[in-house]
Amino acid sequence: MSTTTSVSANAIHNMTQIAAHELTKQIQKNLSKAFIGMFHFRFRKCHQHTSETMSISKKNAL
Repeated sequence: MSTTTSVSANAIHNMTQIAAHELTKQIQKNLSKAFIGMFHFRFRKCHQHTSETMSISKKNAL
């Protein structure tokens, strides 16, 4: 009885691990897509801002 229980518990544990791993991969893939999109958007805004800030800093440095 206990052997059967531990085997099924093991199987359930393994299936859960595999499912969790697959889910994690999907989430990571979607997150990286979203992150890249967000990063590009922010980078453009940030780059524009950085250029402005740098020209201000140069004026202040002089």
